[in-house]
Amino acid sequence: MPFGEMAQSRLDEIAKCSQAGICATCRPFTPAHELASDQVVDRMFTAGLRVHMDDAATRVGRPERPAESKTRLMGTHQESVPNGGRYDGIMGMALGCLALEKLKRDGVTLGYSA
Repeated sequence: MPFGEMAQSRLDEIAKCSQAGICATCRPFTPAHELASDQVVDRMFTAGLRVHMDDAATRVGRPERPAESKTRLMGTHQESVPNGGRYDGIMGMALGCLALEKLKRDGVTLGYSA
């Protein structure tokens, strides 16, 4: 499946993790949020990341690297505002994971530049 179609499919699937309403809504610390979070964690694993939750309840994914390695940061929020829509917050998570997954499939290892 082409990556554009894969992105749309994943966004469609995670949009189902919504509270009842006219438009997709995924407020933090709700059952819908937990379902969406499970999908995000699965995508992070697929992208080759080790995943943990920090003290602020943020999901953090890191590739296997030596502890002293420099880090590139990429992030967004997963939850949405009420009736925020199918792409509020989650698009950055879905597309970020998909980009890392593609790099992994292509055998690309990201370096670091100051």
